[in-house]
Amino acid sequence: MDPITELPPFKDGQELIDFFLEEQQDLTAIDRFSKLHDQGFVDKKSIYSELIPSTKPAENQQLSFEVDLDACTGCKACVTGCHSLNGLDDEETWRDVGLLLGLSKDEPYQQTITTACHHCTDPACLSGCPTLAYEKDPETGIVRHLDDQCIGCQYCVLKCPYDVPKYNESLGIVRKCDMCHQRLESNEAPACVQACPNKAIKIKIVDIEDINSRKDELSFLPNAPSPEYTKPSTIYKTTKIIPKIKSADYKKIKPEHSHLPLVFMLILTQASVGCYLFSGSFSLLNSSLWKFAFTFFGIFTLISIHVAILHLGRPLYAYRAVLGYKKSWLSREIIAFGVLAGMSTMLMTLPWINQLKEFGLPIPNLNMPQLIMMGNYSCAVVGILAIACSVMVYHDTKRSFWNWKSASLKFFGTMIILGSSISNLILLSYLTQDEFIKIAFVLNFLVGSVILIIKLKHESSLLSLCDQSNSVNHGSAVVTKEYFHQFFKIRHAMAFLGGMINLCVLASLFSGGGTNLIPLGAIALIFLFIGEFMERYLFFKTVIKLKMPGGI
Repeated sequence: MDPITELPPFKDGQELIDFFLEEQQDLTAIDRFSKLHDQGFVDKKSIYSELIPSTKPAENQQLSFEVDLDACTGCKACVTGCHSLNGLDDEETWRDVGLLLGLSKDEPYQQTITTACHHCTDPACLSGCPTLAYEKDPETGIVRHLDDQCIGCQYCVLKCPYDVPKYNESLGIVRKCDMCHQRLESNEAPACVQACPNKAIKIKIVDIEDINSRKDELSFLPNAPSPEYTKPSTIYKTTKIIPKIKSADYKKIKPEHSHLPLVFMLILTQASVGCYLFSGSFSLLNSSLWKFAFTFFGIFTLISIHVAILHLGRPLYAYRAVLGYKKSWLSREIIAFGVLAGMSTMLMTLPWINQLKEFGLPIPNLNMPQLIMMGNYSCAVVGILAIACSVMVYHDTKRSFWNWKSASLKFFGTMIILGSSISNLILLSYLTQDEFIKIAFVLNFLVGSVILIIKLKHESSLLSLCDQSNSVNHGSAVVTKEYFHQFFKIRHAMAFLGGMINLCVLASLFSGGGTNLIPLGAIALIFLFIGEFMERYLFFKTVIKLKMPGGI
C-alpha cells in the first residue's frame, strides 16, 4: 500500500476523528514545560534564584546589574528581549552591546560588553533634570524616569556619561532602563536577564560603600568614563587578565546633534546682555535714543529667551523647568533669564512713562536718565549671572570640550563682541559728529576687537590638537578637521570681515569721510552675527560625548 494513502493504526473501536483529537493533545516540549510550570510542578526558585536575589536590599545596599564578561558572546539577545518586552519603538534601545579589542598582536584580545543603565548611586541624570523627572528608589536604588513629568529638554542625555537616556522623538520625552522593576516586584527576572542564553546578566545586591569607593575606570570597566563622577553600580567581572585595549569604535568619531534652537538662544541672549552692558551711556543722550534703544533691547531679549522653547519635546509643560533649582544648573539658568525678561520689560516701559501725562495721569517727576542707567546696569548684572549659569550648564556635563574656561571665553566673548557692535550701530544713528559719541564708539570698538582676536586665537588652537592623540580635545579637533574644515575657515572669515569693516567705520568717523555710516556698520554686524552663529554651531557639533566603550 502507498505510505502516503495508508491510514495510521487505530486502537480497537477508535474512529478517525478520535485519532486526530488524541493526536492534537500531544504537546511540544515547550508546551509540556509551560503546562507543568503553570501547574506548579516546576520549582521556580531553582530556575530564578541564580538570576535575581531572593531578599530585598538592606540599609546602605541596592540592586545592580552583574555582568559576567566571560559568558557574554555579544549575541544581543538581551537587546532584543529588552526591546520586545518593554514595547520600544523600532529604532529605540535601552540596552547596547560594545566591543573591546587588544592593542598587541602578541596578545590578541576581544571582549563583548552588554550595557544598560547603571543605576548610579549619584546619578547625573537625576541631579541635572530641571523638572525632577527622575527618582531613585530608596529601597532598591533603581533610578526611574517619570515620563509624565518630562518636558523633553534632553539635558539628561548630555549629563549622563554612559549615554543611557534615549530621546523618543515621537513621544517628545526621554526614556531609559528601569531594571524592569515591575517584574522584580513579582519575583520575575528583568527582560535582559531572562533573554541571555548564557546567564551573563544577573541582578545582585551590592554595598553602596563599595560602589562609592571605585575611583578609576579599571575598578569599573576599562575604557569607560571614570566611575568617580556618577558612581555606577554595575559590576563587570572576568577571570581573564585584561591587556591594553581600545574600544572597537575609537576611530569612529562623528559629529553630534546641532541643537539649533539652543544655538540661536545662546547667541541671541548673550548679544542682548551685551547690549545692556555697553549701552549705559545712552541715558546721557537725548530721550529719543532711550525710547528706541531700550524698546529694541527689551523685545530682542524676550525673543531670544523664548527661542529655547523650540528645543523642547513637550513645550506646553515648559513651566516645570524651574522645579530643579536646588541642584540643576539648567533650572538656575532658566530662572536667571526669567528675571532678566521681567527686568528688561520694565526697563522697556520707562522711557514712555512721561507720555502718560498727556492723558492726565498723575505721573511723578522722575530723574529719568539716572533711573534708566540704574535699570540698564541692573539688567546687565542679572544677564551676566544668567550667562554664567549657561557656562555651568555645559561645564557640568563633564565633556572636556565644554569645560568652563573654554565655554566662558566663547559665551562672554559673544556677549562683548555682539553687544559692542550693536551699541555702536545705534550710536551711529544719533549725533554722529558729537565727541561723546566718538569716544563711546572707540571704546566699544577696542574692547570688542580685542576679545574677538583672543576668541579667534583660542578657536584656531583646536586644530593643532589633531596630531596629539593624548589630548582630551583630540576627538573634537579631528571632527572639526574632517567634517567642518571649510565651515571653520568661513567662520573665521566672517569674523575677520566684520572686524575690518568696523575698523573702516571708525576711520571714516574720525576722518569725516562719511556722512551715513549706518549701512556699513550694519553689514559689519551681520558678518559678526554669522560668524558667532557658526562658532556656536561647531560648539555642539564637534563635542565628543561620553559613553560606554565600543558600540557595535
